[in-house]
Amino acid sequence: MWLKFDRVFFLCAVLLATPLFSLSLVAEEARDGTRTHEQILTMIAFGSCAKQSNPQPIWDQVIKREPGLFIWAGDNIYGDTEDMTVMRRKYDELSAIDGYKRLVESKAVILGTWDDHDYGLNDAGREYTMRAASQEVFLDFFGVARDSVRRERGGVYHAEIFGEPGRRVQIVLLDTRYHRSPLQRFESREGERRGPYRPSMDRDATILGEAQWSWLESQLRKPADLRLIVSSIQVIPSEHRFEKWMNIPRERARLLRLIQDTGAEGVILLSGDRHHAELSRLEPSRRSGLYPLYELTSSGLNQSQPRPGPNLEPNPYRVGRVFRGSHFGEVAIDWSQPDPGITLSIIDLQGRAVIEEHLQLSELKMPTYDEVDSRFVPVEKLPAGAPLLTRAVEHYDDDQAGLVLIDGNIDDWDGGQLGKADERYIYLRFKTDDQRTLRRHPERVTLGIDLDNDAETGSQASVWLRGCEVTIEVSPAPSGEGRRRYGPAVKIHHNGQHEEVGEEGYSINMAPTYASNWFEARISRTSIHPELAEVLSQQGKATFRVIGHCSETNKVREIAAGSFTMPGYEKRTTLKSAEVPIKADDAVRLVALNVLWATPQENPAPFTRLFDAIDADIYLLQEWDRARYSEDEIKKWFKDHVDASIDWSAMVTGSGSNGAGTAVVSRYPMTAKLPGFTPVEGGRWDFPARTAAAVVQTPKGSFLVSSVHFKAGGSLGTSEDLRRFQEAEAVNYLLRGMSAAAKPDVVVLGGDFNMNGSTQIVRLSTQGLDLDTSPLSMLSPRVLGDPALLYTHGRGPSKNRLDYFTYSDATANVTEAFVLDSTILDDRSLKQAGLESADSHASDHLPVVIDLVPIQ
Repeated sequence: MWLKFDRVFFLCAVLLATPLFSLSLVAEEARDGTRTHEQILTMIAFGSCAKQSNPQPIWDQVIKREPGLFIWAGDNIYGDTEDMTVMRRKYDELSAIDGYKRLVESKAVILGTWDDHDYGLNDAGREYTMRAASQEVFLDFFGVARDSVRRERGGVYHAEIFGEPGRRVQIVLLDTRYHRSPLQRFESREGERRGPYRPSMDRDATILGEAQWSWLESQLRKPADLRLIVSSIQVIPSEHRFEKWMNIPRERARLLRLIQDTGAEGVILLSGDRHHAELSRLEPSRRSGLYPLYELTSSGLNQSQPRPGPNLEPNPYRVGRVFRGSHFGEVAIDWSQPDPGITLSIIDLQGRAVIEEHLQLSELKMPTYDEVDSRFVPVEKLPAGAPLLTRAVEHYDDDQAGLVLIDGNIDDWDGGQLGKADERYIYLRFKTDDQRTLRRHPERVTLGIDLDNDAETGSQASVWLRGCEVTIEVSPAPSGEGRRRYGPAVKIHHNGQHEEVGEEGYSINMAPTYASNWFEARISRTSIHPELAEVLSQQGKATFRVIGHCSETNKVREIAAGSFTMPGYEKRTTLKSAEVPIKADDAVRLVALNVLWATPQENPAPFTRLFDAIDADIYLLQEWDRARYSEDEIKKWFKDHVDASIDWSAMVTGSGSNGAGTAVVSRYPMTAKLPGFTPVEGGRWDFPARTAAAVVQTPKGSFLVSSVHFKAGGSLGTSEDLRRFQEAEAVNYLLRGMSAAAKPDVVVLGGDFNMNGSTQIVRLSTQGLDLDTSPLSMLSPRVLGDPALLYTHGRGPSKNRLDYFTYSDATANVTEAFVLDSTILDDRSLKQAGLESADSHASDHLPVVIDLVPIQ
């Protein structure tokens, strides 16, 4: 009957009846909104996902457990509205439920955060237009005082502290909605089982927002023995297709690093949202300097229903079972023990603990330096994380420091400069309007260079390119057969003549191959054209233009334009003098090479010379054979053609199934291997993930090494690009399992990434694989003899980068890295290495080599 009273009277009645408020009146609110309670907590209950219009019998079991604190973890009601009158009415429905009323009238303090449905919109973040009004309704329901600082900030994040030193519990309630950036969705395709959300690599994307991050850091620095961090969405599980912290991987990594950096001990994560219950455990390496991190997910109080069939929720971090059915979560603390005991449980409608884990508080403490293996760096020396694509490792002379590195990263350009030249090369950069793969750009992109800055010479065919002696159509129109040309079309315009230069008549390098909005080009002045030697030799001003021609609309636009000074021309041989680096005694050398289907069997001599010159310890190979082949066959090839004195080890994919073509071959023994067949769900290709992986026991430590060959072709957002996402996720899932089981010293993932579209495959395949829980670090080796270039693919003059190495920089240092292109080396360098000029072009990919030294 009391629900019929005036709303003001109703709110007053609730506030007077709620122990939270009666206790909070005793404790003053700190400036950051935190309240401190003298109460010692021994039993904490929590839950989420309670539809107010459905029965909620679970409250009987909650009350029987007599918790000192109950925490709402989100979806406390199913509001889903922009009408705050409707929202308040649904909160009223919750308050009227008999079981919940009895909990309110008990001695339990009640705290909470929200998720999407009580926030107001399914899966919403900061784009929800009524978030501020919804926050007011939420704070009213929880009886937050009108003069509280919580009324002044955006978001419902909050913290409370209970107990005394030695028995102090901190409750940190995060808001994962108010400031969260919009999520990125996978493109749905008919017949594909693809989840709605994919990881966002946007550096500006956030879950908490900077104000909440700053607040959280200050909270984690406060003294506490046990810390319960409540996140409405899951933090540790990373594989399922729905909302989770891994949707914005940088934020998840930031949270883990913040726990580490603040030295916050005793952290346990509580979450909801998923309509089932499970326990996850993130088990860092013994060398990472962080304790095991547990996450108990309880969802929901009446929204989790049993489902027949197998569990379809992938979670490599899960401990035990998944429970579906009405339940709540419980954290029980036994302070009477010298080392307090903690029990994490899921309690069902019958009061049974259907999930239970016992641990000691001492397990949630940071290891001291003495406890960390002294061969490895302490936690404070570990890197905070690597950028998406790191710059190349430097192994070059100081006088080369001013080089423009053709890698797609424009940090080495001066200010707004768009063009420059030296005695041998012209360098250009330009920006498109959006993120595109240049060679599949919807516009035909053409570069024009006016070498003498004279509009009356050069091309007169187009007002856009008038005066240009050289035009380079980067993404040419399809041929008469409808096929897109692989490399650029280069034309020379001189003395009224227009001549298309053949592929061997020029040298142009462009980057990046993947989708970007900035591109770089290096054009050799040596190879432009003999008839232009007089123009090229002159010093003076030159100009360039970049235009785009849209075939559909037949419109032309200027993308970029600039000018630069042409210094004197220095004509000399294009061949380079460079020694193949010798591997250091303390290093393990790895080489990644796509060998071009079955070529080593058909023509072994070039590969024998290449492998002899490189002298690697571990080989990551792709395209070894289209047909089925065995480990014994590839070991025999290495014994016959590389070194007969070595008892080679190998792991291949496709053995007994089909010719997936990837392999790991080592001069050292292997103690664990990946299964030979890795199916990939969805997509229109039926072949498995082309990946091979093994744990190699080297004299320098154990290496978990994986050779990958992701799907070729396509561009940003195409079906090929989406297939690469699926393959990257599958590879990462398997490698994390191997790493958890084998605990290697170093993790390496390398091979043919075929990164023609999104760079997200790097993060998807390497996330969580470093021993500090960050992604593996991407390495960008330069071409031996030409340190401005990073290409790894292409027999012709137009080359690109498709092959990469990633490695665990927390436990290993790179001492050498290079790409070997024998065609650019002079006779002396070739003779010294025992190579012939064409050896590296036995395949259309080049060997990529790195030397790794485990940190001692």
